[in-house]
Amino acid sequence: MANNPTCKSLQKQVTELQNRIKELSWKPSVENEVKRPPSNEKNVVYVQKDRKVPKFTGYNFQVEDWIEDVNTVLHAREMSRQERADFIYLQLEGSAKDEVKYRSHLVRQSPDQILEILQDAFGVKDNITKLQKNFLDRVQKPNESLREYSYVLMDLM
Repeated sequence: MANNPTCKSLQKQVTELQNRIKELSWKPSVENEVKRPPSNEKNVVYVQKDRKVPKFTGYNFQVEDWIEDVNTVLHAREMSRQERADFIYLQLEGSAKDEVKYRSHLVRQSPDQILEILQDAFGVKDNITKLQKNFLDRVQKPNESLREYSYVLMDLM
């Protein structure tokens, strides 16, 4: 007889726990939508904003690719115009830094003008005819795979 009170108390606890689970669980509504009971918890989403931008010397990357990377980072961060210009300047080394360093103070405070200077100094300077000739004259080298050759052609394009 000593087991009966224990069995009844266990059954009562199980029933209470089942009821509690029902209260806490998600319940579908009439429109087949899933609704949660109200809660004071907030969902937090972390977005990485400290993406690294490689230093640009003027010749280590194509300037267009580097500018695209910089613009991606600048759009992800909230910065003032001066902070953007400083950020870009800090990513420069060597010839690229010298191109900007010796310009007027007003130019160095404008992120758009800094990027324009870099584009002018290190961007492609050939005219369309010369670029087309380079593309059409490119021949696959004997030790070059078809994949490598196609990448070179895409780069020339």
